[in-house]
Amino acid sequence: MRILKLSTSNVKRISAVEITPEGDVIVISGKNGAGKSSVLDSIMYALGGKETIPSEPIRQGEAEAKIELDLGEYLVTRKFRRDKVYEQCEGPADETGPKIGVLVAHNHTPNCKWHWGETKSTIVVKNKEDAVYQSPQALLDKLLGALTFDPLEFATDKPAAQNTILRTIARVDTTLLDSSRKTAFDKRADATRRLKTAEAAATTLPHFPDAPAVQTTLSDISESLVNAERLRRAADDIDNELNRETRSADEFKRSVAFHTKEIERLMALVGLEQRKLEAAKQELHALETVKLPELKTKAEAARAAVPNVAEIQQSLKVAEDVNSQVRANQYRTDALANLEKLKTEVAQYDAEVQKIDQEKLDMVHNAKYPVPGLGINDDGVTWNDVPFEQASTADKIRVSVAIGRSLNPKLRVLLIREGSALDKASMKLLADEAATHDLQLWIERVAETKEGAAVLIEDGHLG
Repeated sequence: MRILKLSTSNVKRISAVEITPEGDVIVISGKNGAGKSSVLDSIMYALGGKETIPSEPIRQGEAEAKIELDLGEYLVTRKFRRDKVYEQCEGPADETGPKIGVLVAHNHTPNCKWHWGETKSTIVVKNKEDAVYQSPQALLDKLLGALTFDPLEFATDKPAAQNTILRTIARVDTTLLDSSRKTAFDKRADATRRLKTAEAAATTLPHFPDAPAVQTTLSDISESLVNAERLRRAADDIDNELNRETRSADEFKRSVAFHTKEIERLMALVGLEQRKLEAAKQELHALETVKLPELKTKAEAARAAVPNVAEIQQSLKVAEDVNSQVRANQYRTDALANLEKLKTEVAQYDAEVQKIDQEKLDMVHNAKYPVPGLGINDDGVTWNDVPFEQASTADKIRVSVAIGRSLNPKLRVLLIREGSALDKASMKLLADEAATHDLQLWIERVAETKEGAAVLIEDGHLG
């Protein structure tokens, strides 16, 4: 299905144009601003519906516009109409006051501005028998495919934009997978960071292979130390008592010696001194034979009972050192266990990312592309496994036109906006593609003469 006739009036820069296209390639030429784009826009507005129509499709200064498109099987008529307008004036009102009505020409009164209401659109679709369809836009939507697809724009677009367009065409939507992958990727990055931190920390932790697995109970050793101190003090007390009694014995010895001399000196007092001597001897005998030996024995026993405090203190220090090693080993064991846990976590996230990447690859690989040989990767579009941007100009045009025709299987019409960028070889290539695949190409080109063009637009009219 092709466009057999286009009639458009008051659409954007167009005043009135009627085109009966001949051949496969219809070149719309003219100066910049002459209304070339408005011709292609008229086709788009007639068929595309509200999403393709701008807020102001009507030519400036006009109140109505009309597009008629003859497709052979269907006659499409779309009309645009502005609501009523009013004129708002500044300063004193004239005799007639504010004007209300439909703007026909630029006949504004001084100091007044015209204000337009909302632009409304209506569409009628008839068949060959002049029967009117009740849901015209729904019919056109099924017929259209992707009239907005411009093969030349696609061929020259950036890889990222081409990727987006082709993903939309092939229905390759990886939004959810991309979100899941980002989540898993971020978690893997965080776990990897924590893993590296844990690995760095684990390598600096001390390890004592000869330390026991369980810490020594320090309370028992401490109690032994307290008991040893108590016994030492008791032994010291006995030693002190022994020393005192020893000093007493020394005093008695001196006393015996003194009294002996006194007996010799004082023979007259021998009896008295003898008794004193005997008493001293008795006391000395008692001390030397009974009390002192007993105290000495007790002192020796008490001293023997005192543990080696230095050894106990050394045992306590050794136990503390061993316990420190045990704690260090346990901390290292916990760190190594956490290290393994983090490695497992990183591996899980890595597997999740790889799984998502594989799902994306499968989705891209299994997608139905409009042209065999097309593909998608993270960088853009590929053509026969080579980046599309590296393809030749001819291949780019062929592939782009092939995409366009696959998107428009019923209406064999493609609109090309930037035709001025095409050289003679590219124009011939487009013509060959159109002839080979039964396409109708409407191409917009900047030109001041009609030479080489099917239609010349001058100031909104046919030139």
